[in-house]
Amino acid sequence: MIIFCLFCLAGSRHLYAQNRTLRFHAAGGIWMPLENVLDAGTQTGFGLSAAVVRHVDLVFDFKIGRLDVVDEEHSLDGEMSLSPFMLSVRFHLFPERKWDVYGFVGGGVIFSRIQNREVSGIPGGSIRQSSKNRGGIQAGLGGSISISRRFAVFIETSLLHQRALITTTVEELNRDRREEEWAFNVSLTAISMGLRYSY
Repeated sequence: MIIFCLFCLAGSRHLYAQNRTLRFHAAGGIWMPLENVLDAGTQTGFGLSAAVVRHVDLVFDFKIGRLDVVDEEHSLDGEMSLSPFMLSVRFHLFPERKWDVYGFVGGGVIFSRIQNREVSGIPGGSIRQSSKNRGGIQAGLGGSISISRRFAVFIETSLLHQRALITTTVEELNRDRREEEWAFNVSLTAISMGLRYSY
């Protein structure tokens, strides 16, 4: 994807210089996980995009949100914080109209953290979980309507896919300690609404 983006930038240098457009956006919405061990949660985010050619933008996007999680099989009980930092390519159908429809696809790093409620499954001991940051991919559709020369409102729906790596740490009363790593599917759908400013 990065090679494709660089190719677009190099191959359309003159066109980009004439039609340079930066867009800043802020949005909020909900996350709806695909796994039933996760509850729906809210998310907020911001980012910017830059026009590459007439129908194509590069988009940098950052979101943050929290989801309650209960997985009895792995003694996971707490709250998961997710912060996707994504680079996407956005394809516009009607880039010069007041209203526009677009699709996007991309990938990046999803920062995750577990704030678990301590599980006392062992007398005098404890069970804790932690999550490692990993890569993820996303794809989605959106639409926008201009409300002035520089401002537009938009709504997007997307699918975010990632398998987080969770570490379960068991500490017993006699100070014995063991760890187990396992993959946890945190894939989810998102619906976001926001405001976009063009510069």
